[in-house]
Amino acid sequence: MLKAKEYQKICDCQSGIKRFTKNSFSIYDCQICKHRFAKVDKDLHQHISETYNDLYFYGGNDGYPDYLLDKEILINRGKYYSKILNKLINTGKVLDIGSASGFVLKGFTEMDWDGVGVEPNKSMAEYGRSELNLNIHNTSFEEFESEEKFDLIIMIQVIGHFYDLHKVLNKSHQLLKDDGLILVESWDRDSRVARLFGESWHEYSPPSVLHWFSIKSIQSVFEQHGLKAIKFGRPLKNLSIKHASSLLEGKSKSRLLKNLYNILGNSILGKFTFLYAPLDLFWMIFNKKKYE
Repeated sequence: MLKAKEYQKICDCQSGIKRFTKNSFSIYDCQICKHRFAKVDKDLHQHISETYNDLYFYGGNDGYPDYLLDKEILINRGKYYSKILNKLINTGKVLDIGSASGFVLKGFTEMDWDGVGVEPNKSMAEYGRSELNLNIHNTSFEEFESEEKFDLIIMIQVIGHFYDLHKVLNKSHQLLKDDGLILVESWDRDSRVARLFGESWHEYSPPSVLHWFSIKSIQSVFEQHGLKAIKFGRPLKNLSIKHASSLLEGKSKSRLLKNLYNILGNSILGKFTFLYAPLDLFWMIFNKKKYE
């Protein structure tokens, strides 16, 4: 058990070794905690306003060609994870960080969870409130404040995007009830797929993504903040052909391939989905440690 005086950030990731450059951002590996990260020179507000504007959700490439098209996929994703969590915890109060328009959160509420979302993009937050009747706060999680305590916090495809990772994990620990859980879905930078593609791996896309985790490194970083991994899995993930084509178009250096991906994504086939094998994807559930 942790003593309160020991509960503080252990590593500031200041001793990083530069590995490579992507999108003009230097990517480092911390020599102490082995975390991989990119540094941002802009302040929090500028970074969020420039990175997560409406173009991120509708402009394609490293973002989404049209986030709203994934509505049913993401609602079902929420239900999928709710069924996993219901084996570990009774339904209660859930906080969805980086909730976007609230589709994943909607899946949880349809499975009898009482949901709250946090989303920095104004258009997405307003959609969730007006169209889905969800309680979504329009702010960054770094600036989010609440007197409530939550049974569960979910971070679906968001842990790599945080501006201040340590602040986020400290705050998550504070907002969790004793024995509360955090569900994380993320990409595995040590997977065979990531190693095969190297610097061209799809998830190396700063400034929208600033952190990259392996199975071991994510456990280490969360452990520093009083959060212990208790369950692990690799999910099957549905992707729309339009979304996948947009990602490939953004990563491709060939003009011919860019045009082909663009045509595919905007064709009638773009409306269909396919099952993405979880070779470089994982989920993990963390439990809040109690102080002595």
